[in-house]
Amino acid sequence: MPHYNTVIPSIILQPTDTGAEEGSIAYFNCIGTGIPKPIIKWFNGAQQIGSGDVLRINNVTKTDAKVYTCATVNNAGQDISSARLIVYGKHI
Repeated sequence: MPHYNTVIPSIILQPTDTGAEEGSIAYFNCIGTGIPKPIIKWFNGAQQIGSGDVLRINNVTKTDAKVYTCATVNNAGQDISSARLIVYGKHI
């Protein structure tokens, strides 16, 4: 039986607080490393809302002004980081 090393995930590119105008698109980025390669999951509170390196929020509204959390997960453990979306009113 082969021996496999595992390494707890670590976030190497953390999401950062982001501002977006109502009706626009907001992006958060998160990159993790670990062995085996971690899965990236996005959460708003306890609810998973996406997966992958980029969380895209289309047609931003005031109700999207929340904290979003990135979790990098593998069988060795997890690492988490959060960022806030700040929503600005539309300029006319």
